[in-house]
Amino acid sequence: MDKSTSDNKYFNFDDSLHRISIQIYKSQYSKLKKLSRPGLSISSIIRKSIDYYISEIDQKSNSENENNFQESSSSSENNNILIPPNSASFIEAELTKLSSLEDKGLISNEEYKILKNKVLGI
Repeated sequence: MDKSTSDNKYFNFDDSLHRISIQIYKSQYSKLKKLSRPGLSISSIIRKSIDYYISEIDQKSNSENENNFQESSSSSENNNILIPPNSASFIEAELTKLSSLEDKGLISNEEYKILKNKVLGI
């Protein structure tokens, strides 16, 4: 067995790739584009990031007892384990979502301002 296969329990050469479509921010695409190079495609960077994310969750769950893991996974405050709510990327994503909801007429301008202030911690 190839060493790279045995080191990563999430990836297996016997796995077939599945095509999915995702939406990312322009800034995320720019960063991925800068990281990519011949032999390291954007899709492989994303696959490795998913593997890393899943392994972090597994490590966290393995280090806690069963009850603590169930409590943290059911709490809405802990659903963004690797993206802290006060991080710039989280705040940017939330503000973009709110702006989109306002543009589509799904929330009023007043609701937008209230929710924006909540996201910004004002």
